[in-house]
Amino acid sequence: MPYLLAHRPDNFELWLELGKHHESLNDFKNALMCYDHVLQFNTMDNNKSRLSEKLKKQFDDFEEIRPDKIDIQSFHNRLQKLASTIQKDVLESDLDSEVDMGGSNKLELKLEDLLKNSQFQEAFFMARSLISEGELWAEKYFDLAKVGVLNE
Repeated sequence: MPYLLAHRPDNFELWLELGKHHESLNDFKNALMCYDHVLQFNTMDNNKSRLSEKLKKQFDDFEEIRPDKIDIQSFHNRLQKLASTIQKDVLESDLDSEVDMGGSNKLELKLEDLLKNSQFQEAFFMARSLISEGELWAEKYFDLAKVGVLNE
């Protein structure tokens, strides 16, 4: 299922099924992240809020159950790797701090290249991961990748 979702991240029905699967295993962090993906393409879905309310009632410390920044980044990085069709020529750890002569971040250049080459799935997960890290500049790339995925 993750492989299918990595290549069709707009398949919110499959995200929903994967979220329900994780929920049935009491893997609430992954369930919440799956339901979050459902909301990207089906804003009327109420599974994330339903599960959040259930967990708030069931557990004293809901914050401990919610996925943190590291969980979200790991989740998106795994999906990005599945969607990846280009060999990475620069390690991701080096990309975070390096800036080229023109002032553009190498991550931004990579996103632009992915979009230019119609590799929308990889750009989708890469941008989503960057946004979860607080890189708000990646939102425009996320939106472009989302449109690309929907139009494929």
